[in-house]
Amino acid sequence: MAAVVTALKAYLSDETEENDFERFEDCYKVIWHCAQTLPYPEFYKAWHDEENPETSTVGSTPFTQSLNLAELPSLLAAEIRNNSQLLNSIHLFCIDGSKFIDAGNPAL
Repeated sequence: MAAVVTALKAYLSDETEENDFERFEDCYKVIWHCAQTLPYPEFYKAWHDEENPETSTVGSTPFTQSLNLAELPSLLAAEIRNNSQLLNSIHLFCIDGSKFIDAGNPAL
């Protein structure tokens, strides 16, 4: 099922949506089913194609290595507070996934 996600995600582009909406919608439905069925880490790897770093949209770069993800919630909260448009429309919730009973497959 992960291979299906990797193969179909390219069809969720703006171009496909504009030129072949039926294909876009069909692919979206299949990927949505996979997202609900696969354990989150497996879906994440399939979506970001971590088995093939050349095509991955997320990678290990000096920039990403410099990020401290522990600071991410406070950085996001600060940005939201500093932008009145975001402040009125976004409510930030951060969940510590390390507290899940099965961190690889949290409850829906």
